[in-house]
Amino acid sequence: YARRARPLDEMLPWEHISAGLKKEFLAQEYIHTYEGGVVDDCREHCFSCGILGYFKEQRRQADD
Repeated sequence: YARRARPLDEMLPWEHISAGLKKEFLAQEYIHTYEGGVVDDCREHCFSCGILGYFKEQRRQADD
């Protein structure tokens, strides 16, 4: 049961916990990766995952 294929719109047991990433973004990344795609570095171009707002200060320090 735990290893079964799940539809991307299925409610997951941990969805009530916010990790800062949007479910839609994770679904897109899953499909992209499954198809063999590679994601570009997002330090220059934001992919709208939703996490940027949580780490603005850390990104600013890393860029210095």
